[in-house]
Amino acid sequence: MPAHNLSIIICTRDREDDLKKTLRAMEHLIMPEDCRAELIVVDNNSKDRTKEIVQATNLKQMPVRYVFAAEPGQVYARNAGLDASQGEVIVFTDDDVRPDKMWLCHITYPLLHEGADVVTGTIRIAPHLNRPWMADLHRVWLAIRELSDSEPVHTVAGANFAFKRSILERVPRFDPELGPGRLGFWDDTLFSLQVEQAGFKILAVPRAIVEHHFSANRLLRAAFLRRAEGEGRCNAYVSWHWGHDPVDGRAKYRELKKKIKLSMLRVVRWRECRSAEGCPEWELRLVLSAAYFNQYWREQRRPRAYAQHGLLKLAPPR
Repeated sequence: MPAHNLSIIICTRDREDDLKKTLRAMEHLIMPEDCRAELIVVDNNSKDRTKEIVQATNLKQMPVRYVFAAEPGQVYARNAGLDASQGEVIVFTDDDVRPDKMWLCHITYPLLHEGADVVTGTIRIAPHLNRPWMADLHRVWLAIRELSDSEPVHTVAGANFAFKRSILERVPRFDPELGPGRLGFWDDTLFSLQVEQAGFKILAVPRAIVEHHFSANRLLRAAFLRRAEGEGRCNAYVSWHWGHDPVDGRAKYRELKKKIKLSMLRVVRWRECRSAEGCPEWELRLVLSAAYFNQYWREQRRPRAYAQHGLLKLAPPR
């Protein structure tokens, strides 16, 4: 009998073509020695053929299970996957990646044999999506992550991370107010902050590689501007509710200052803002800052959802 059970979880919504390719890539995975795995695909209320595709998928290495999560939002799907999973090790990846054939062996080895609690792996960009204009900020926001053994990491990457089920005794859920379909992002970031607050360390596993085949639409200028706004909103949510961070001065006043500066720079540096793809970093950071103060002003009107640096979300007041 296999000594270890693994649960791989993929959350998806209305991306049947990407999902089909990712599931096909799973056929080539080499199983870790002495392990048994299950693949759980959580359908976050898709309107396409996701259900049919998952139910028609047969992998020789592992059973494929279909789970439906009706409430829109990636975190609802993540939590539904956790509820359905049976493995002692839980592995998350995305519906638009192609894992290296040794990926599962590498991402789980430190958890099974070296005493690690949480690990995160390398995410490479698909070659046809790489662009010369990409700076570090663009790559981070496209979920591209090259790791080294000597590099300390403090956050997991949503497309490539794993942890022992025992972590859930301390940090039991992802926050459903974050992530795609809600505020936009940071569901994995807050989870990482809470994991470290609970006393666990996140280990980089560079050899655990997936290749990211995201939609080319994410390279467009408009997509980066939306990303900057989402980053600002999520940062503000975590700052107010989890970090209990103060904002000096009035948030709406500071938002206005950022917007004025942004408008002035867009006039002076207009040539930098004309590309169909990409977006200058200065513009993204100002958009992020304005969105941060706008959202912080909104969140201040709510009771805090966590004790400072808390691991459990507080019940909302009646």
